[in-house]
Amino acid sequence: MVPGLFGCLFAEDRVVSLAPSVTETILALGLEARIIGRTRYCPGADREGAVIFEDMVQPSVERLIGLRPDLILTSDPTPEAVVTQLRRMGLRVERLVTSDLGSVATNLRPVGELLGQRARAETLANRVLKQIEAVERVTGEVAEGKRPRVVLFYGTNPEFCAGAGSFTGEILERAGGHNVAADADSAWPSLSRERLMSWDPEVVLISLTENPVDLAAARATVSRWKGDALWNRLSAVRSGRIVFITGSLLMIPGPRVGEAAEAVARALYPDLFPAEATSELHFLEP
Repeated sequence: MVPGLFGCLFAEDRVVSLAPSVTETILALGLEARIIGRTRYCPGADREGAVIFEDMVQPSVERLIGLRPDLILTSDPTPEAVVTQLRRMGLRVERLVTSDLGSVATNLRPVGELLGQRARAETLANRVLKQIEAVERVTGEVAEGKRPRVVLFYGTNPEFCAGAGSFTGEILERAGGHNVAADADSAWPSLSRERLMSWDPEVVLISLTENPVDLAAARATVSRWKGDALWNRLSAVRSGRIVFITGSLLMIPGPRVGEAAEAVARALYPDLFPAEATSELHFLEP
């Protein structure tokens, strides 16, 4: 039995993860066998026999009770009121709130403690923080006036991007970019093309899943932007500074946020970072 911040757990605990970030953490700790249920947005949701929850915000209480989990781990998408309801039903629930990159790293520690892997989680958290610090040491030398204006889209539809208050918005800034959506009115603002034109980003980052079909479709869409009178007004489109980042690297605030910061920094400053091969970074033009 392992003492932790939230109590004591046995190695054979049955865990339900209601957040992709939590699932990714459990996988990074080498404990996937503990997971008896996860959301459809989680890594491994396509595993044969995986028990899937369709809704992170309002998960099925009946299904949760039926699984008889020892522990349910969730995060920001699940409201506190839902957590309270589940606890009243006799379920043990821990909610890990992510407010910034620092909290993403520190949230790795309680997950490790809860699952009896404190040392491994501490190593993982320290690695994430060191990755981010290493990026900032390099980009910190770039003069403010030399930092490129950048926008991060999720897919090729500009209606959904990363603003201030989102973990990816923070990654853009700490990786040495000037996030043009930082002054938007929400963490995940919806943009019109007219508003985007007024910001005129010099670099466009496009976050995609690991599915190669998505990358091919995104490349085809972007290739048409140059022939569009409105899109071609963007500095990033005219110069070809459009970079696709795949593998859901910028979609999950989990143990890969350090890698995400490295990928963004390399996309913004390819001359400042070693030209290491990466399967997640795809430049529109060499």
